[in-house]
Amino acid sequence: MFKNIKNGTVAALAAGVLLWLGLSPRVATRLYEVVLMPRVRTERSFSGGNPVRIMSNGVELEGMMYIHPDARKIVLYCGGRSSNLTKLSIPALALHKAGVSVVVVEPRGFGNAVGRASTKTLVEDYLCVYDSLLSLGYAPDDIVIYGESLGAAVAAYVSARRSASGLILQSAFSSLAREIKDLFPILRYPAAMYPQPRLAADESLKQGHPPLLIIHGDEDKVINVKHAHRLAAAAGCNTTLAILPGAGHFLVHGREDWFEAVTAFLSSL
Repeated sequence: MFKNIKNGTVAALAAGVLLWLGLSPRVATRLYEVVLMPRVRTERSFSGGNPVRIMSNGVELEGMMYIHPDARKIVLYCGGRSSNLTKLSIPALALHKAGVSVVVVEPRGFGNAVGRASTKTLVEDYLCVYDSLLSLGYAPDDIVIYGESLGAAVAAYVSARRSASGLILQSAFSSLAREIKDLFPILRYPAAMYPQPRLAADESLKQGHPPLLIIHGDEDKVINVKHAHRLAAAAGCNTTLAILPGAGHFLVHGREDWFEAVTAFLSSL
């Protein structure tokens, strides 16, 4: 009898370990991609801007450029997990009002773009968007990289590999691994069990960064404000931390304190 109980316990433990491994990001990659980067189709009702086409690894990406006639600086905006051109028009117009030009795109697997979204294609596509700005005549000192939520990790990744005038991270997690641990404590996988690139903004910042603005709402229920403090600690000097009282994860771009923080930062570059 005791032998049967022991065998049953061992079998249950083995099954639990196999299930835990099976749900790891390296094994269940597609599951994580669908949850992390859900496709939301573009409604084609966004305002303003000029359509652009950008090639990334043989795939044509659709985007919009919002050109400010009095600005030399242009913001490369990396959107959040379910972004598309309709949603991206909101921060683009807010930044345009702040006095800069803006470029937004639908990466592969987002909006109406072809392909399947992954962390690899995401960073590849935004690196290509950055390079396309150089081909249009912009200099690195003209480019500000801005990332929101998931896109903040992408923005930090791009910034670690391309020169820019400034970097803005809004509502960002310090690393994808830590954010998943916060949301689902049972899924406490080590960083090595995440596919490359791991989307760890803190690691990217430690490689060096341009002048940095970190914006986060202290009432963010999706990504806790403690991530902003971790990022500021990882970034070190040349960093401005703007905590917005009462702000959540969404609808940040319409706030007056967001506008004040962004315009002050942009004017300092």
